[in-house]
Amino acid sequence: MKIKVIIRNLIRYRLFSVLNLLGLSIGLTCVLVIALWVYNESGYDKFNENFDRIYQINFRNDKGEFSMAGTPAPLAPAIINDIAAIESVVRLRNAPGFAFKYGTNMYFEENGITSDPELFDIFSFKTIEGNPKEALDQLNSVVITKSFAKRYFGSEDPLNKEIQIEGQGYLTIMAVIEDIPHQSHIQFDYLLSQKYAEENHFCGMEWGDPNFRTYVLLKNNTDPELAAQAITRVAKEKGMPHVKYGKLETLLRPLKDIYLDYKVNNRLGETGDYRYLYIFSTIAFLILILACINYVNLTLSLHTKRLKSTSIRKVCGARKATIFWSSFFESGVLVLLAFIIALTILWFLKPSFHSFLDKVLSIHLFNPVIAGFVSVLFIVTIILCCVYPSIIFSGSRAIELMNKCSERKTGILKSLVVFQNIIAVVLIIAALVINKQMQYIRHKKLGFNTDQIAYTYLRGDIYKKIKVIKQTLLENPNISEISLKDCVPYKQVNGTVSISWKKNGEWQNEGKPDPVSMETTRIDDHYLDMMDVQFATGRNFSEEIATDRQNYIVNEEAVRLMGLDNPVGTEFRLYGREGIIVGVIKDTYFKSLHENINPQVFHLYNDESSESYFSALFFKINGDINSAIAHVQKVWMQNNPGIPFEFHFLDQDYEKLYEKDNRIAKMINLFCSLAVFIACLGLFGQAVISSENRIKEIGIRKVNGAKINEVMILLNKGIITWISLAFLISVPIAWYAMHRWLQNFAYKTNLSWWIFALAGLLALGIALLTVSWQSWQAATRNPVEALRYE
Repeated sequence: MKIKVIIRNLIRYRLFSVLNLLGLSIGLTCVLVIALWVYNESGYDKFNENFDRIYQINFRNDKGEFSMAGTPAPLAPAIINDIAAIESVVRLRNAPGFAFKYGTNMYFEENGITSDPELFDIFSFKTIEGNPKEALDQLNSVVITKSFAKRYFGSEDPLNKEIQIEGQGYLTIMAVIEDIPHQSHIQFDYLLSQKYAEENHFCGMEWGDPNFRTYVLLKNNTDPELAAQAITRVAKEKGMPHVKYGKLETLLRPLKDIYLDYKVNNRLGETGDYRYLYIFSTIAFLILILACINYVNLTLSLHTKRLKSTSIRKVCGARKATIFWSSFFESGVLVLLAFIIALTILWFLKPSFHSFLDKVLSIHLFNPVIAGFVSVLFIVTIILCCVYPSIIFSGSRAIELMNKCSERKTGILKSLVVFQNIIAVVLIIAALVINKQMQYIRHKKLGFNTDQIAYTYLRGDIYKKIKVIKQTLLENPNISEISLKDCVPYKQVNGTVSISWKKNGEWQNEGKPDPVSMETTRIDDHYLDMMDVQFATGRNFSEEIATDRQNYIVNEEAVRLMGLDNPVGTEFRLYGREGIIVGVIKDTYFKSLHENINPQVFHLYNDESSESYFSALFFKINGDINSAIAHVQKVWMQNNPGIPFEFHFLDQDYEKLYEKDNRIAKMINLFCSLAVFIACLGLFGQAVISSENRIKEIGIRKVNGAKINEVMILLNKGIITWISLAFLISVPIAWYAMHRWLQNFAYKTNLSWWIFALAGLLALGIALLTVSWQSWQAATRNPVEALRYE
């Protein structure tokens, strides 16, 4: 019988039923999507069986602050031999891009890493066939993933087959593994051995060259702090300059912290950001509160249309508990329906969410964690939506229920509406600030030019003819400049402390405390001019000056760290090669703006024809793009047959650096917009009830000569007051929260006053648009009908 009454009430008050269901189901869908995204982001690397015992070796300064994540190549073999608490250790590094060929299948592969055999002792990557540990213990062997094997071999068994690697002969496939789980911070399609990296000099391999990510597996019940101290001791004894002469000490970073630590560039895969977990969790919480307040508001307001039936039940002897559970059960049915709708939306729009979030969300209701969260969310929603309205109406006396203008209930409704709009305004301000910060990052002047500059990697044997290639490319009138660099600007090939400079007649940075580490980069004499990099002082390299092969250019950050007042002419050494600093470029944002500017030292290739393999060849296009690309491709195919030609535009690459930021901004905009929409549903419901409750008053006013605009002002005045009060309360809250959030960025925008003014205007404008149609209908109604009402 109760079900029939509930259905009858839902149909009778269908407008409010729809508003309640719409607001609550949208809110719950948002909460579920955000919860799944947070669950996915916080679940990285947990598939590893040794998850709790795996650590990455980092270094911190004497203040306990993170300093660097890179480690030198000799560290791993040194600590495994000397420290009993370490069960296993592995060194990882990105491999250069290679073109692989098998039969007629040839592809350029950029997603590879080099590794020691111990990778498979530490991480739980599943083997399909072969022995990956044995493969990584040999020079000319390779481990490939299932997807890599399918690209080249189709249905063939790739095990023990040879695959050609450009410029390097053949590699034997000795193992095939499953594709790397998407929730791994280490991502690769193929593995080369550490021996291969050393044989081909992928980077500096000395104690002063922190070019690797090193992971350790600690033995059971080992104290990470004691293990870190032991690693520091070994590094100091072996002569690692950062530790021996500096004040750095080892920091063992748990595997669970690696992916989400935005301060440390992962380099081996995607980097997450724990700040966004807090932001989206807060948004989800506020949306849930907003949706529940919206529901409670409409439910309390709706009871003004059901006062007679409730009061009659009380007069006829209905118990307080009976009315409570009746109201609770009716609200519970609506909440259950909203949950079913939310889960249905989530299931059917799953592909759209995957595409929008660029993540494969795990939506398995039988997963204990997900099932537990959904259960808790349902219980919390039931409590928030059902308990309070039931208490209010079961606890009211019959005479109070007869009074439509109960001050108690009116005060509650006003308070809820104000609180609802505080949340909405805070979310609007947050969305505006976050978008402003994202715009600032994307459009900040980098200090160099990327427009109309394309590049290709020198692979195969074409680098041996680089001088002729440059001249041939410049024959096309659409190509104005050519330059060469050992990698693209936003990547790093090598970093080292094996540098020194003369100051006051003494060589600095050699055996001294706190050695300076710099990123080292090989370029030709056209690169800096082509990129429009500005010089603070000094000059560029010149091919007409033979001694420039020994000379150096540094950036302003390097000069600051060296403590030089007049850097030009200063004697400078890199790996023992002595020259002078001939120029200083202004600090330029070659990397992502999420990273601080590194101290950089530039030097020329000694011999481009022998040293430029893996390098990036840049060409600036002034004219027809298609014609220029066709010319480059023709020259490539003539001089590098059999190696596929690929090119990239530099400005597009820099846009890709901020793809995740753009996606995050879109997510924030979407969820904040939906939150505001939910708030608007509540305002609309309030406007409907308010106009219906004042229908006689409006009719009398119109009969006495009130104009339409006067009636609308009367009806909208309360909304304006509520929004204004909510704005005044929300501004300091939002300012404090956003100020704290911006402190996490190295380069940040400012909190302009217009952001808060715009948020207030948007909130007021949206609210007025929401209620004005209902106010217009009430104001234009025939007063005769209004006075005959009831």
